[in-house]
Amino acid sequence: AEGHVAITQYFSAHMTRSIELSAGTTIGSLRVATEYPFSQMIAIEINNVSQEFVLELRIPGWCGDARIELDGRMMPETVSRGTMHALKIPAGSHAISLLLPMKIRIERRPPNLPFPGVAVPTNAATILRGPLVYAMPREYVLDVGMVFDNEDSNSPVGQAQGQNSYLLGTGPWRYALVIEEDTNADADLKHQYHPPSPLPHGQGPFAESLVPDRIIAKATLLPREEWDVQRSGRGHVVECATGSTSIDHYNTSWAGPLPRSPVSSAERVPQYIELIPYGATNLRIAEFVTTRGFCKKEKR
Repeated sequence: AEGHVAITQYFSAHMTRSIELSAGTTIGSLRVATEYPFSQMIAIEINNVSQEFVLELRIPGWCGDARIELDGRMMPETVSRGTMHALKIPAGSHAISLLLPMKIRIERRPPNLPFPGVAVPTNAATILRGPLVYAMPREYVLDVGMVFDNEDSNSPVGQAQGQNSYLLGTGPWRYALVIEEDTNADADLKHQYHPPSPLPHGQGPFAESLVPDRIIAKATLLPREEWDVQRSGRGHVVECATGSTSIDHYNTSWAGPLPRSPVSSAERVPQYIELIPYGATNLRIAEFVTTRGFCKKEKR
């Protein structure tokens, strides 16, 4: 709205130049400090406000219990998800705390529609926390082709602006997550957060070695008979030409159709796998088969 200040994206920033609003209000400086989207707390400092104005804060649709404090006092107004929440800021200098509690969520995929009138239900699970989708990074061998614009002045330093990359998947991928109840995801999936280290110049946090959080999940590895690669049609198995890859006789293919969840948990040995934000992965599994119940013997 005219004369308001709206914060729609949350990241650390410091504006030292004064802000002049159409209603005649001036704001001396504004600072935002946060580790969002990994952390649920956003701290906002507003200094030297000449007269009352309205600060609008975006409340994401996934957050049902956001809370706002002004100078340490909890605001009594209801904070509704999926809205721009209006907060009156008096003259002077103030500290605002916005808490966006992030719970792990499980969303189930609707039926696939491979052909008109044909629905294939898989009930596959996607794992989310806050605004992020989490995926299991798969191990791979990187074959590098042509490199583009490789200059000393690049940022991040030493990283070409572009290259042809071929990711040859080598690690296991046929995992089924052990999920007892979708509505109680925290019972099966454990979030871990480690304060981030300083990032290399020009590098963002979305890299497997730099991302500060992950979700630990219990999973079982399904046999090929239950979940195989595509054996015919589009994406079917093709052996790469000799000498074209660093792995001899490498087969490329799509993953086959997911078995319908939940699959049986009998006689399976569970293990723990790590899920990280989708944007920090290069080769990944982000849609999971699930199973219910604990298996015979756990291993880590």
